[in-house]
Amino acid sequence: MDFENPLDWNEENLKALIDHGVEERLDLEYKASDSLLDLTNPRKKEEIGKDVSAMANSQGGIIIYGMTENSQGEGNPGLPKELDGKLDPTEISKERLENIILSNVSPRIPNLTIKPIRLDQTNPGKIAYLVDIPQSCTAHQSKDKRYYKRFNFSNIAMEDYEVRDVMQRNRFPIISLSIYYDPGPIKSLRINLKNEGGIAARNIKLILYWPPEISVSNQNLCGFRQMGNKKIDGAIYAVYVAYLNTQCLFPEDETPITHFGDIRFGYILSEWNSEATSDPCLDRACAGTLNLKWKVYADDMPPQTGEIEDIYQIPNLAPTEG
Repeated sequence: MDFENPLDWNEENLKALIDHGVEERLDLEYKASDSLLDLTNPRKKEEIGKDVSAMANSQGGIIIYGMTENSQGEGNPGLPKELDGKLDPTEISKERLENIILSNVSPRIPNLTIKPIRLDQTNPGKIAYLVDIPQSCTAHQSKDKRYYKRFNFSNIAMEDYEVRDVMQRNRFPIISLSIYYDPGPIKSLRINLKNEGGIAARNIKLILYWPPEISVSNQNLCGFRQMGNKKIDGAIYAVYVAYLNTQCLFPEDETPITHFGDIRFGYILSEWNSEATSDPCLDRACAGTLNLKWKVYADDMPPQTGEIEDIYQIPNLAPTEG
């Protein structure tokens, strides 16, 4: 399916989402027609604003109204189930839906587009609505005075720092990381950087705080240097630093910038045994708290930090990187 041109979609494209089992994700959400029915209830209008603002505050995407999804008890929640064919354009028009969004999201989201899709095969005379929401350059507030973002299959309230990060998209580069495990001959991490801000990033410094219980070969660090150890929140981390100033990362660019390995995913606590006897925080292998932290600097950007709580849950290579 062509996800680059959703405004060209028709009923066949919506059916293909069901046939191919395209589940919800950060940039795709399914909503049953009931979400747009009985709009005399102000809470329903607020929920629409919440859904739309969360998408704009995240990476943008599509909301399809008139598509049901599997419930928790049906297995595979988030998968599209059927076009329910309940939306009558004479009762809930495109203009009315647009006005509801305008009244429940502040400030207005520029370039938001609503497309009615006729269900001539499923239920003649009925429609589904496709709402195409761009990623915004500022944070948008819902009617309940909160800011929301997309997370897994739901919308959650944003932390203060997240709101400020979104509002700074046009002032600084905003660098995010995605990390995958490459189980190939050299077992390593693939680290991708994405610039979610509105300004190009030219000078980037990446710091990895690595659990020393897991061995890393110094022969395959690919630009990283081991810079000793650091105690954070009572636990020891090996510090690896990379300076990435050989390429410019423009807004919306995402690129694999490095490998990090060779990694042996097995505990090697021997060198820490003497300290572990006096500092139980070091024996994280037994405590089940082996995590990976990072910090990114880029030009004038405020430092971005992140964490993977369980290093053994790092996903294998993304399918697109096969």
